[in-house]
Amino acid sequence: SYLHLHVGLDASGLDLSSLQPHYTVFDDGMVGEGGADHVVKDRNMIALSNPCALDPSLAPEGKIMVHSYACGNEDYAVWERMERGTPEYEEMKRERAEPLWR
Repeated sequence: SYLHLHVGLDASGLDLSSLQPHYTVFDDGMVGEGGADHVVKDRNMIALSNPCALDPSLAPEGKIMVHSYACGNEDYAVWERMERGTPEYEEMKRERAEPLWR
């Protein structure tokens, strides 16, 4: 299961030439309880893409867009019984996407 976040950001004051098109972020770090399993724990590994680093014309001047997602390390079982469109489902989406906003 994948959680995706697409956002446009104000990049005023940033040196856009120093940004890379792709990053990998570990929300809870690479070292922790559980050894190597810690890296791939639920929603720890997050991929960030900044396509404007490759083509600045994809966003207005001074802006960038970022796509982030949890790298397939979210257990689908937490969603299995959720009914789309319900208040519970919408709350679950907000809660589960929280690491992507950090």
